[in-house]
Amino acid sequence: MSMTEYTLSIGPELCFPVRSYSSVTSTNQLAKEAADGGAPDGLVILADHQTAGRGRRTHSFYSPEHTGLYMSLLLRPNIPMQDCLLITTAAAASTARAIEALTGQPARIKWVNDIFCGSRKVCGILTEATTVPGADRPNAVILGIGVNLAPPSGGFPPDIENTAGALFPELPSAQTRRELLQQILTEFWSYYLNLQQKPFLEEYRRRSLVIGQPVRILQPGRDPENAVAVAVEDDFSLRVLLENGELRSLSSGDVSIRVRD
Repeated sequence: MSMTEYTLSIGPELCFPVRSYSSVTSTNQLAKEAADGGAPDGLVILADHQTAGRGRRTHSFYSPEHTGLYMSLLLRPNIPMQDCLLITTAAAASTARAIEALTGQPARIKWVNDIFCGSRKVCGILTEATTVPGADRPNAVILGIGVNLAPPSGGFPPDIENTAGALFPELPSAQTRRELLQQILTEFWSYYLNLQQKPFLEEYRRRSLVIGQPVRILQPGRDPENAVAVAVEDDFSLRVLLENGELRSLSSGDVSIRVRD
């Protein structure tokens, strides 16, 4: 597992220490280990390939070599545990802005943490907090972002071939990959500095893929329910209108949704 360390400077006041690997199990796992070792706020872990990339709800994140930007950002925010969702939503808004700025393609957010271009998912986000027993605030928060830059050789696996997409038909230059990384970090950090004021709320709402759309609510231990997504609340919960006329607010930690055909 070869590793290169350098400092990524974005303007005169924004610098990120970077550890870049050719292949890892999971950038989030390496960032957690770095956090346990006392690494500072703002450490970036990059990889060209993940053998065990992770998504929400124990799902895997397909991360073949030479096709994506796979990164984790180590954060040490002074916020209550319940506010860690703000990191996920800030990352979704900032990554969508970065993708659109670089490619010119409209980038939209499928609640709560997936980025779509057209009908295809091009980016997934996973936020994981580490805690100290008895503390009401995280010791560290690991923000994982995986962007599909180009389709893998032979195409995506059968289980995601109808939903997964990429930003470019062929792998872009290393410079383009670096520009995307810089843009994501720049956009995110401007939100992160004012996280609890939620300066990204309207941006997140504006880019919603689901508002006004029929959705299927998937909750462990319960039958799927059909609804229409009505609004993103101020706390980033999703308000839905069920078929029986009931209005319900969904927490990202409780349910998943699928956009219905």
